[in-house]
Amino acid sequence: MQRPPWGFPRFCFPRGPQVPFSRRPSPSYYHPYRRPAPPLQISTYNRRGFSQVPVRRMSLPARERGADAGAGLSEKILLVFDLDGVLVDREMSRHAHPFLKDSPSLEAGPFVVKFRPHLGRLQAFLAAHSARFEVMVWSSARAANVARVVAALFPPSGQCTPVAVWGREMCTQYWLPPQAAGEDGLSEGVVLNNRGARPGVDYALTKKDLRRIWESKEPGLAGRWGPSNTILIDDDPEKCSEFPGNALHPRSFDATKFSTLREYLRDPELLALTGYLDGLTGDVQAYLRDNPYTEPDQ
Repeated sequence: MQRPPWGFPRFCFPRGPQVPFSRRPSPSYYHPYRRPAPPLQISTYNRRGFSQVPVRRMSLPARERGADAGAGLSEKILLVFDLDGVLVDREMSRHAHPFLKDSPSLEAGPFVVKFRPHLGRLQAFLAAHSARFEVMVWSSARAANVARVVAALFPPSGQCTPVAVWGREMCTQYWLPPQAAGEDGLSEGVVLNNRGARPGVDYALTKKDLRRIWESKEPGLAGRWGPSNTILIDDDPEKCSEFPGNALHPRSFDATKFSTLREYLRDPELLALTGYLDGLTGDVQAYLRDNPYTEPDQ
């Protein structure tokens, strides 16, 4: 390729595949009022670092579409459980707390898992009320590690089998740069997770977009769920801050703060959660608004 006569450097004109004229877009494609909207760019995090990933633009906000999405939805209620901090506590074996390492409920690969007290009561409740509820597990851990724990909590031969099991790959992780933090090292409006990690410094801010469930084409999810029959049960409010009307936040479970079995069995959170779900009827957004969940006294 020869240098242009007006003296621009050669690298300004990179070589590339020549598209035949017959395959080029029509002139109407370049019209400013007919050009399709570009994909929304969101900073996300993957194993190779932070990158810009195009995300399909939504037509209407979730609240506006919720009123029109009631037709054809399931009469059941979808309970979307987080894993770590709600149902179990999980740590790496080599760095685990002595209480977890000495008496684990499950060993899943390199992790030791401790089930939350009264988990069996919750499982029995969900199995007995399978006509009212469907269960889904959505964790911010890797999907392979989540599947090992879920297989022990909800075995395929049981009466309460999750309709879907999602991991970190289905979450949206936003990068909060450290230079955007204030004097105390935290960005404004950011809620710390229960472990005390600092966003942008210790972890990428993870969010769970419920629209992925409502618009999913997977078997068991397609066309069945919407804002009126979905509850996300997560101990971290920041993960579901975009859908406060569909979120329920129990107290975080941290097995490392227990030193004896008696202290461990005093955690009444799942008993309170089971009683709260037993009275759940009708539109879940109206029920959560009129009957807010309160953490029990320990």
